[in-house]
Amino acid sequence: MKLENLSDKDLAKFASNIETENKRRARRKAAAIAIIAVLKKHRLSIGDIPELELGKRPSKTGRKRPVAKKTMAARVKAKPTRKTDKRLKVAYKYKNPKGPEKWSGRGRAPKWVTAILEKNRISIGQFKTSKRYKI
Repeated sequence: MKLENLSDKDLAKFASNIETENKRRARRKAAAIAIIAVLKKHRLSIGDIPELELGKRPSKTGRKRPVAKKTMAARVKAKPTRKTDKRLKVAYKYKNPKGPEKWSGRGRAPKWVTAILEKNRISIGQFKTSKRYKI
């Protein structure tokens, strides 16, 4: 690209881009000089920064999490799953005597449990202690 072939408008835009780039470089250089001054003040080098783990956020409790030992199975890359819920599954404790439904006894009671409660006129506590519904 020859400057002689550019229009006045293109030359002005080109000059503006040059000024913007020079300002950006000057800001970066000033920031680098300030960072080096701070490192020298604290007797650190740029190589010390990765060891300080500056990119990691501290945990909410302030304690470090225990590092799990990697097993051979953990080293193999697994396909990412959509499931992000890390809660443990609870075993079923109650079953519907007239169907395949089951319930762990936690959370909101399913419709089949409320139907049994209303039909037999019993409380949830009585339902849970009854051997008839336990697995």
